[in-house]
Amino acid sequence: MSSTGGAGSVTVSEHDGNGIWLIAFEGDHDLATVPLVEAKTREVWPRCTHAVVDFADATFIDSSVIKWLESARSELGTVESQPISIVEGPPGSIVTRVIDLLGLREIFPCHGSREDAIAALARSAGGTSRA
Repeated sequence: MSSTGGAGSVTVSEHDGNGIWLIAFEGDHDLATVPLVEAKTREVWPRCTHAVVDFADATFIDSSVIKWLESARSELGTVESQPISIVEGPPGSIVTRVIDLLGLREIFPCHGSREDAIAALARSAGGTSRA
């Protein structure tokens, strides 16, 4: 666990009635916190069409969190449907460096804020909601 932040917490909330869920990470996240993340997200996946994973307040993530992202993407859909968007940490943060080093921008749409991620979803959906 990194010494830059505290023990990790995660908040899962429904953004709207159209299947968009927000998953907000805070603090340090590694192998020890992934079971918490899995427990909190497992029940929402059947109702979720798109997840906005917000790392803006995360101070550390490791490969176990990346593995969870890949698993969540598989659970929610295909590469073509881009079921997960990422909100990055601040420029130069550990989280942003991990995103850059692992080439996650090639896999997931990455945004500077939660609002930008949701606006991009609205644009890609053409303003329509799911049935």
